[in-house]
Amino acid sequence: MSSFNESLERAEQAGHHRGRSEFCMETIRIVYDQVMDINESITARTQELNTDESFTGYIADDVRLIKLRAMREALDAAHKKIIAL
Repeated sequence: MSSFNESLERAEQAGHHRGRSEFCMETIRIVYDQVMDINESITARTQELNTDESFTGYIADDVRLIKLRAMREALDAAHKKIIAL
């Protein structure tokens, strides 16, 4: 089982057995881990584009990079809402 699936399982168990605060903490950790994974992907893609001599244009216009940044923004927004609980 992947670490993401294991994290979801722990969050579900926390919600059933330990209460709302444990569930929220576990969920915050899951989202945070996903944000860190996406940050690593953004960094890797940026480095890839920096070393690609055939790439023309602006790095900020790269479609994959735009999608990764959008995912990070969505997860950041969800993370803030969960923390507010």
